[in-house]
Amino acid sequence: MSRRAYTVGTTKADCWNEVLHRCGSYDVYHLPEYHRLAEEQEDAQAVLFVCETQSRVVAMPILLRRIGGLPGIGPSEARDVTSVYGYPGPISNLQYPSKEVVRHFAVSLCDYFKSKRVVTAFSRLHPLFPSQASYLRDLDGQVLEIGPTVAIDLSLPIDVQHQQYRNNHKRDINKAKRKGVTCVHDEGWSYLNAFIDVYCETMCRVDADHYYFFDRTYFTRLRELLGDHLHLFVALKEGVVISGALFTVCNSTIQYHLGGTDARYLNLAPSKLIFDTVRLWGTEIGARIFHLGGGVGSREDNLFHFKAGFSKLRYQFKIWRMIVDQDTYDQLTEQKRIWNEASGLEATDNNYFPAYRCPTRKVSHTG
Repeated sequence: MSRRAYTVGTTKADCWNEVLHRCGSYDVYHLPEYHRLAEEQEDAQAVLFVCETQSRVVAMPILLRRIGGLPGIGPSEARDVTSVYGYPGPISNLQYPSKEVVRHFAVSLCDYFKSKRVVTAFSRLHPLFPSQASYLRDLDGQVLEIGPTVAIDLSLPIDVQHQQYRNNHKRDINKAKRKGVTCVHDEGWSYLNAFIDVYCETMCRVDADHYYFFDRTYFTRLRELLGDHLHLFVALKEGVVISGALFTVCNSTIQYHLGGTDARYLNLAPSKLIFDTVRLWGTEIGARIFHLGGGVGSREDNLFHFKAGFSKLRYQFKIWRMIVDQDTYDQLTEQKRIWNEASGLEATDNNYFPAYRCPTRKVSHTG
């Protein structure tokens, strides 16, 4: 029986996309262009790992990162694996994988990890692709449920979609319109700079994790690389951008990416008008689902509550993590712990994975 495993890099986008088309079901987070941006932003090497058993294909995009040189970690040839921001994970041209395909994928991926001296592997999984976990079941790792996400079923009639809105969402959308707020699909990207300003101000106001503080290059490169997969919607009042958000479209799925609102106009809830406008636009272009995502860190927080007001449809966000080389992992973790202690630092999260990459803070002395 014909079997083979190989990797494709972002410089061979045509080959990468050919594999995606063979699989059929994929999202923007699987595209080589999206991974090219991750390479530029995160100093990582993106590859699409492909495993074929005759005509059956399983593919998984990953980011390879160097471990040597991390704070507290000395020179090392070891690497670890992570995934892009969003919802990637394995995809296949099979609706349900056979035991043979799952076993071959696991063996081939482990062989690849060993050849690259990978210590740990981590990937976010796609809430709309529930079968992803089954492709990982023969790997010595964990699939963990993190939290719920919200989506709007765009195949429903528009009025039925709207009926699922929370009453305060309906009132706020109508109020924004009465106050002269309009929403524009900025196909010419003339409001991009204004959106970036609003987004950055929002991240500062909500004290967001440093990861979400993207520079202007990130937004311009995202637009250049994703092309028609990326769309900007802005809310305007008297010609001024008071809120905005980026959305991706791929294979009839709309994903909310990033957004922000000018603090001076929070009382008008312009972001609700934006989401409502995108819902109508998505239905018009024939998209099947509008995935709003979950809360910060997948918690059921204020952001989740905001999104939950648009729909009763829920999905489950999961992650996969695996320690490939336990001995090296233990050594790196202990090395980082000793360095933290000597530097007067402590880990911010005892459950962070991998532990040797956990952010730190100064040890607080009370008494």
